Amino acid sequence: MFIFIKIGYKNLFRNKRRSVLTSIVIGLGLASMIITDGFMDGMSENMVKTITTGMVTEGQVHNPLFSDSFDAKDVIMEKDKVEKILSNDAQVENYAKRVISFAMLSSARNMRNITVYGVDPEKEKQVTTTYKYVSEGKYVEDEQSLLVGSLLLERLEVELGDKVVLTVAEAHSGELSQVLLRISGVLTAGSKEMDENAAFIHIKKAQSIFNIGQNYHEIAIKFRDRSVGEQETYPLWAQLNHTGNKGESWKGIVASFTEIMGMVDQSKGIMAFILMLLVGVGIVNTLFMSIYERMFEFAVLRALGTKSREIIIMVMSEAGAMAVMSVVLGLIITVILALPLGLSGIDYGGMEFADVTIREPIFYEFHWSQITSFPVATFMFTVLISIYPAYHAAKVTMAQAIKKTL
Repeated sequence: MFIFIKIGYKNLFRNKRRSVLTSIVIGLGLASMIITDGFMDGMSENMVKTITTGMVTEGQVHNPLFSDSFDAKDVIMEKDKVEKILSNDAQVENYAKRVISFAMLSSARNMRNITVYGVDPEKEKQVTTTYKYVSEGKYVEDEQSLLVGSLLLERLEVELGDKVVLTVAEAHSGELSQVLLRISGVLTAGSKEMDENAAFIHIKKAQSIFNIGQNYHEIAIKFRDRSVGEQETYPLWAQLNHTGNKGESWKGIVASFTEIMGMVDQSKGIMAFILMLLVGVGIVNTLFMSIYERMFEFAVLRALGTKSREIIIMVMSEAGAMAVMSVVLGLIITVILALPLGLSGIDYGGMEFADVTIREPIFYEFHWSQITSFPVATFMFTVLISIYPAYHAAKVTMAQAIKKTL
């Protein structure tokens, strides 16, 4: 049996050019699958990082009515109990309270409807990285601070240091409340939603102008391990829901992103299937060409008493040797192409995908399964698809071979 495996291996190099070219095609298919998988995983990780370190954070708590209306009166219920639950949870690293509602910001030249965020600056820095995107001036530091998006600054036709009027509707009475503030900082987050429609003030100032006392609308949560907060059955969410509020992870908050990334995973599977199908056609074609060239040889082997299964093993061994060479070439191509993606990444410069702005370069995400499962699958597929041409070779008769030779 071993002799036929050895013969099959040697037959691979009877036509070196054809074997090498076929191996390169298979290797390119393998490299394409690995690089696509790593790049898509890198994009997914990049976007999740953007979501969880941005204003969405890893989890949030709201009044159930607040998410739909953003009404200033829909504050978090039993806030002391909620804070106690968060403080006692071993996986909660930090949390920050926020006051959020709609407002109007006006200058001497223009006015815009915006979303105003009242934040505790020290706590906010522990759960988000928004403060890192302050391009001019300073982040919210005191009750006189006003941080606005860069595009909002342009729409209002003002500059850093100019005065603007913030107008809000008080929580329960609905009466308009106005406050004159000086722009102390400019935010350039790379997201149109944030840069054009957001303004940040100190939480105490927000509580005062909305007339909600010491209450607030949202708690943003950061976990010690991000994966813990993604679990739908994590006990924290049930505890928070029992207070009459709604606690949910970032996956629930940006459900559209989760659904789209699921579709991306399906797309990767479809693409891998198409690539393997194309590779399979190339393998079958190469093996049939090799078989037709050696038809007389197979007929002689049959005439000398070689069993059909031994010829099948010989042809499949040839395909297996081709698969091994293809895997090696594929891994070499992968390293050559993936190394730059892993070191420098690809910068999409603020492109939005699934309502998430890609702010940082996308890097190739390496997983050991990429150099184990994909090569093994390629090898097995190559050997499996060689069964058909091998079976055809095993059925060659001397009459067929002589006819072809003549």
